[in-house]
Amino acid sequence: MSFGRFYNPFYDFFDAFDDLFAAHPRQRAIEGSEKKKDGDKQVATKSNGQLRGFNNWFNASPQIDLYDKPERYEVVASVPGTTIEKLDIDFDPETRVLSISGEDTDSASGEDEQKYLKWQERWSGKFQRSVTLPREPKVLEDDIKANVNNGVLRITIPKEPVKESKSEKKKIKVTSKI
Repeated sequence: MSFGRFYNPFYDFFDAFDDLFAAHPRQRAIEGSEKKKDGDKQVATKSNGQLRGFNNWFNASPQIDLYDKPERYEVVASVPGTTIEKLDIDFDPETRVLSISGEDTDSASGEDEQKYLKWQERWSGKFQRSVTLPREPKVLEDDIKANVNNGVLRITIPKEPVKESKSEKKKIKVTSKI
């Protein structure tokens, strides 16, 4: 007699969807980084675990690439149709959360345009994305820079230089009294 999990075909149905959505190309980098646990040194992205792929397919957040270079972090985000005036970028030094929010312009904005619109695939509206940076190394929050070119947002977050410790032997004098 076995006390293992019993087979339920109902679960197979949902497993197939989870596998399908998790195979989405946007999951490629996130899948690998979530499996690595290196204390507080891992860059974190918001994810709730269950139906992770499904949520990332249908959310209103820009696609990002995150680079951890020796001297800086770089966040590259796709924000097509968003003007500089409609972008808001914040960094909270206490929580180390970089937040990107904004609004895409509507492709069929006029009343006349909406009247004749028969098919719309391009998304427009408000979006938000957050990335939590590791505690170490510290970043130079006053030197964070962002620029937009052809719908691509590039945020550069410089790291604080690591101070090299000089490990020289120090002679300690021995006395008979303290």
